[in-house]
Amino acid sequence: MIKFIFYIFISFLSISNFSNAFANNGYVSIKYGISEHDLDVTVGHGTVTSSNDDEGYILSGGAFIGNNWGVDVMYFDLGSSSIFVESQSIFRLNKNNYMNNSGSSGTITNDISGYGTGLILSTNPSSDDFLGFSAFVKGGVQAWEKSGSTTILDNDKAFEAEFYNQGIGAYGGLGVSVNMTESISFDASYDIIGISNKGGFDNASSLLSAGLKLKF
Repeated sequence: MIKFIFYIFISFLSISNFSNAFANNGYVSIKYGISEHDLDVTVGHGTVTSSNDDEGYILSGGAFIGNNWGVDVMYFDLGSSSIFVESQSIFRLNKNNYMNNSGSSGTITNDISGYGTGLILSTNPSSDDFLGFSAFVKGGVQAWEKSGSTTILDNDKAFEAEFYNQGIGAYGGLGVSVNMTESISFDASYDIIGISNKGGFDNASSLLSAGLKLKF
């Protein structure tokens, strides 16, 4: 967590420098919404249920360098995904089988967060008209982490390598922005974040969110 905050702090300082150099076209944004996680769980025996949706947020900032493009950095927290397993139940995750041999039921949970940087493209980034409308897309690379632990399975270490891990993946997003004042706009967007060691959009998590953006 400390390195995430440090990364965002340094990035915002860099964005401020970009903003001063390129007509002060900088912004910061906070969006909150519903997250969904690609959790590939198959029941083999007994009672096993999974939960793949939660709530999350994205804190981002950036600066428009060209007329319609700029740089964007973000920190994201997409909430949790979880698997409830009764004692002696068996389930499969990503083609590997696991059994709860603890003698009691339990819920296995991970928390998904990370940070990223990339490019943003917008149809009208400098508009300050009341109810002025613009659309945007963004994409880049991000570093994700699924944190947590468990001790109820027959092979906890192998499971942790899949359910609690970290890596580098891709991210993308699209959304709309509506000006409320000269410096504040309402944003709504859909973001997808690849949670896979393959580096793409495999096992992706997504966030459908809305929030406010401050332009400076």
